[in-house]
Amino acid sequence: MRPATYIKAAALAGPPASDLARLSRLEKVTVAVLKAVEDEMDARLGDTAWARHLKSGSRLLKPEEIWREPGV
Repeated sequence: MRPATYIKAAALAGPPASDLARLSRLEKVTVAVLKAVEDEMDARLGDTAWARHLKSGSRLLKPEEIWREPGV
């Protein structure tokens, strides 16, 4: 490797990551994974509720019917 190529590669590589930078990156990754897990749980809960609704055979209410329901 030519000296100029080595210096260029070393300059572009930047300083090694500090412990604080590693922890910051880990925090970002953890938050992203938590959001993905929460989204998956919400999707599965919704799918389960919809399947239970379809299995029960109850009919869907129109918006006008919902407003006429007692307590709404």
